Amino acid sequence: MIKIKICIICFILLFLGACANNVVDSYYKEVTSEEAKSLIDENDDLIIIDVRSEEEYTLGRLKDAISIPYDMLINQLDKINNFKKKKVLIYCNSGNRSDNVIPVLIREGFTKIYNMVDGISNWNYETFEEDI
Repeated sequence: MIKIKICIICFILLFLGACANNVVDSYYKEVTSEEAKSLIDENDDLIIIDVRSEEEYTLGRLKDAISIPYDMLINQLDKINNFKKKKVLIYCNSGNRSDNVIPVLIREGFTKIYNMVDGISNWNYETFEEDI
């Protein structure tokens, strides 16, 4: 009887884990820089979040990107809380830091997240700004 209960509990946990992955997958999508460029071109109300450091941000960023450094995200969520139902493109230099903020954004209620997996280092388009 105990073995049956353990098997049932394991099955439930596996099922819930699969459901959780499906929820995460339905809230975000990985995109290349080419796909990100299309998102920018096709969505006037797209929110763009740069999770690199302030120093990296000042060296160059996507046009209209909001700077929220990866290590400051939790403390700066008020900058983006009004955008939970909008499409949000996040990026960093290589895709690692932006990938790590996805669970935080999902937990905070964001449902349309696009992560530029190859990062800004592969950006080859004109929608780019630099501080002078």
